[in-house]
Amino acid sequence: MLRMAMIVLTGVLLAGCQGGEDGTMEDEGQAQAAPSLDAEGSTAEPPFFVGKWAAEEELCENAAWEFSSTRIETPGHVVCTFEEEVKHAAEIYEVDATCTAEGPPKEHRLKISYAQSAGTLLVEGAPFQPVGLVACR
Repeated sequence: MLRMAMIVLTGVLLAGCQGGEDGTMEDEGQAQAAPSLDAEGSTAEPPFFVGKWAAEEELCENAAWEFSSTRIETPGHVVCTFEEEVKHAAEIYEVDATCTAEGPPKEHRLKISYAQSAGTLLVEGAPFQPVGLVACR
C-alpha cells in the first residue's frame, strides 16, 4: 500500500505541479492530488494520469498525448473514449474503451500504470504497441 502511495504521489508530481509566475497553476486540467478511492476501487477524483504526456520531453509542445478522465487522444490520431469509470486495481488503472485508429471503432481494455523506476506512464491494451510516456510540464 505504501509503495502504491509513493507511485501515485510521484505521478502527481510529474504530471505538472509547476506553477506560473503569479503562483497559479498553468494548466488547471492536470491532477493536483492523488486520487481517492471508494470502497469499489473507483476514483472519486481524476486519476493521476490526467494531463499531457509525450514519448520524449521534447515532443510535449507538438506531439503530446492528451489524457482526461474520459478519453485519450494521441498525436497519431488515435482516440480512445472510456466506456466506464476508470478502475484502480493492484497499482494499475484499468478501463474499457472504444478506440478509433485508421478504421472502425473497436473495444479495448486499457491498462495505465506508472513505472516509478523509469519515470514513465505505461499504456497497454490499446490499438498501438505498449508505450512509455513522460509528463509534460
